Formats: sequence, C-alpha cells, structure tokens
Amino acid sequence: MTKDRQLAPFIHTEKTAPYIYLTYIIGLIPLVCFSVFYYGVRAAILIVLSASLFSLFDNAFSKFVRRDPHKDYFDISSIVSGVIFALMLPPDTSLYIVFAGVMFGSVVAKQFFGGAGNNVVNTACAARLFVGICFPSKLLGYAVPGVEWFKLDSLIGKSEFLTKGGTDGYHMIEILFGKFSGEMGTGVSILILLGGIYLAIKRTVRMYAPITYILSLMALYPLFNLSGYFSQAGIREFVVFMISSGVLFVAVFMLGDYTTMPSRFIPACCSGAICALITLILRGHVNSDVCLLVPVMLVNIMSFGIDYFYKSLSRKKAITEQEVISYDD
Repeated sequence: MTKDRQLAPFIHTEKTAPYIYLTYIIGLIPLVCFSVFYYGVRAAILIVLSASLFSLFDNAFSKFVRRDPHKDYFDISSIVSGVIFALMLPPDTSLYIVFAGVMFGSVVAKQFFGGAGNNVVNTACAARLFVGICFPSKLLGYAVPGVEWFKLDSLIGKSEFLTKGGTDGYHMIEILFGKFSGEMGTGVSILILLGGIYLAIKRTVRMYAPITYILSLMALYPLFNLSGYFSQAGIREFVVFMISSGVLFVAVFMLGDYTTMPSRFIPACCSGAICALITLILRGHVNSDVCLLVPVMLVNIMSFGIDYFYKSLSRKKAITEQEVISYDD
C-alpha cells in the first residue's frame, strides 16, 4: 500500500494505507453518528466493540503469529472493517454475534491470506455473511429508530427479536434518511452518497465498479420484474430497493475497495456488472443480506481472473500492434 511496496494485485496508487483508510473512517462518521442518534447507546457499543476487536485481532495476529517484518504502521484498515461490519448489523444484536463475526473476518478472511492488503475477499462482507449464515435467528433485532435509546438488554441476548420492518407507509424522504426498521447504517442513503462523493474526491475509491454496479441494477431490474415494473407501485418498489436495501452501502464501501476489486476501468466495470446481475438473480430467492453480500464475495474471487484475462488480452494486443508496425516498416 506504500510507494515502495505494493501488496495486493489491484492496488495501483501512491497513497499510503493509513491515508486511504483514514478517509474511509471520515466517510463513515456521519453514518456512525446517525446510527447512534437512531438507536442509542447499544449502537455505539456495537460499533466501538466491533472496531476495537477487529483492530486487536488483526494487529495481535500480525505481530505475534505472522511476525510480519515489513509492517511498519498501525493497521487502521481494521477499524474500517469493524465499523462497516457493525453498520450492517441490526441494532438489537448480541455482543457474542459481533465477537464471532470479527473472529471470522479478521482471522480467517484476512490474516490467513497474509493480512492487510492481501485478503482475497472484503473482510467486513465475509464477517457479516458468516454470522448471517451461522446465526440467522439471532439477527432479527430490527428495532424502530428513535425508540428505547438507552436499551441495553439486547447486548446480552435478552431482547425480544422482531422481523425486519418494511417501508410501506413511509415517505420517500424518511426512507432516504433511514427512518425505518433495518440495519444500523445501510439504509441512510443520503449519507452513504455523501460519503461516496467524499471518497471519490479524495481519490481513495475507484468509482468504476460502484457506478457500473448501480447503473447495471437500474438497467437490468426491469428485465427481472416485467410484470409489475411499469406501474406506480412497481416504480416505487424499484426506488425503495435502490435506496433502502443496502445497495448503495455495498457500492460505496465494498465495491470501491482497492484490495479486493480491480482498479482498471474495464475489469472494474465487468466486476460491477457481474455483481449486479448475480444480485438480481438471487433477489427474491434468498434473504436480503445474502442477496447483497454473496455477489460481492463471488466478484472478489472472480476479480483476479477478470483482471488477469484483461491484462493478457492487453499484452496480446500490444504485441500484435508492434508486429504490424514492424511489418509496415
């Protein structure tokens, strides 16, 4: 991630790792503030615990297990992963769920592959998908925003779990600001967009894949909903899906990752389009978390092949052009 030592195959920048992830933290701060404003003390505890555990496991594993001789900085990417993971959780989530997710995301998805800059898949995505698969019945604490600000019993698993609330009856402005029962930070679309704009301005996120992902969803969605799309209810359903399901959160904070996504234009666009296609194929057949996160994981794994294939074609084209020039001469 530094000028003299690039780690991951998709990192093509001279910005240092601490700078890149510091801008991520700044982009996430508004979402953190709104999460605490909506869900109170329990949200603050979940976010702080997740970020702290991710940082503790990552840095301890790197220092005492791998003993990485090249690591000369504090890995704040761990804090970013912890915050993103926490924001994807329902507000009434137990502490042991956070611990289990962080253990998997940090140790298995990140450290087993060499640590910061070498992970194949997005660690926060892997952590959230892991707890979603292993503890599906324990991730139903979708509290109503602004209610029971000092509620703490859910942190030790004593909360009465609720099903995920819908958005029927909510005004579009309320949906934009996440005023419905859902994950703590993935539904505040207006702040996610502002965070994405900030990261793009700072050039710490390559927006090729995120923009292609969103545009592909918009273009392909009608093909998967031909019967009801061209009606007022169908159009509202599409808009609500785009701004409340977590699509924008995934686009900004996962598909723009330097480590796990291609940074070149064509491979990145291909990855974003494939992610959108898989998302729409899964939609309606699996729950919303799996629908959004599995495509990200698959694209992370496929990105290596996509990038390699593109570079191979580029080399062949360059060789062919050089041969043509030589022949003409």
